[in-house]
Amino acid sequence: MEKGIPWVSFVYREGDGAVFLRPRPVSSAGDRLGEPPLAGKEILYRVDYLEKGKIRRTAGILSARKEAEGFFEKMDRDITDGLTRAGSREFYIFLKIHFILCLLEEYAGKRKALAEKWRREKGFGGEDVRSREAILRGAFGLCGDGKENAERKSRKDCTAAVP
Repeated sequence: MEKGIPWVSFVYREGDGAVFLRPRPVSSAGDRLGEPPLAGKEILYRVDYLEKGKIRRTAGILSARKEAEGFFEKMDRDITDGLTRAGSREFYIFLKIHFILCLLEEYAGKRKALAEKWRREKGFGGEDVRSREAILRGAFGLCGDGKENAERKSRKDCTAAVP
């Protein structure tokens, strides 16, 4: 369980046997349940998660419905309908919060990557930013410490003052 993210695995009946869907992080748990082959089937789920530093497991059964729904939609509807075998409302909220946090983390990572890509395309690198800053300060007559260029012997003194 990477970073304490809950993992969900599913089992459903197919003919005389059972099909096990490999565990996946809660952020992508519902993707596969919405597929048409799983619509109308009862699905057993198991969630592995951390609670106070210890690994915990919880299982439940999601009822068979004709509509193709995701994991959270199925679980929410079953809990709302009063089916206790689907799990508790508190556990649903716990999983939904983790799901939202995973999405926010994913969004932040994409945003950071886009910002880095933009900086590289525009020619702003780590050292490059400092040298451009020094050139701009020199052009406006100020060094990094606020002293005017006239007080310095050369322009090199100004660029050296930039942290």
